[in-house]
Amino acid sequence: MTRPHCQNLDACKARSATTHCRRCAAGALMADPAIRARHQQGIDAKFADPVKRNAHVAVATGNIRRFLDRPGSREYLRERANEIRPLSQTPQAIERRVSGMREAAEKRTRTLLPWCPAEWIEEYRHLTRVKHLKPAEARAIIEAEIERLSPQAEARRIIDEVNAKMRAKAAREKAQAY
Repeated sequence: MTRPHCQNLDACKARSATTHCRRCAAGALMADPAIRARHQQGIDAKFADPVKRNAHVAVATGNIRRFLDRPGSREYLRERANEIRPLSQTPQAIERRVSGMREAAEKRTRTLLPWCPAEWIEEYRHLTRVKHLKPAEARAIIEAEIERLSPQAEARRIIDEVNAKMRAKAAREKAQAY
């Protein structure tokens, strides 16, 4: 019997081609965001109670201890790690892991430095890591530099230069008039 929807064909216990085995049924249910959200709310409510959370931790810790106390359990874990390790060292797996780390680092930077434009983050890092400035000092320097280089500040600087030249010219003409 073929079940194209089943991901666990070797151990599938479904009685007909149109039904899901328990594993596939759970996967199909959890694919629905509404059901997943409701499920997560139940878990959050359960673990909000410290008594239930501590009981869960105690049971899980006991299960791990019992497993590790069994003879051969550590060898089993070692063998499984040796089977899985080559899969995690493929170029695709490494790229997925590194890209995930990159995305996480960018997200963390955006969270920690929401005031700093992306093009100024390297300068901020240089000031804090290489120049060993305090974050508040580095922020003040970056904000002052951003203000100085903004289009409005550039326009003000140009206007001030023109006004200064005009005042100097007027002063020269006034001095030459006498």
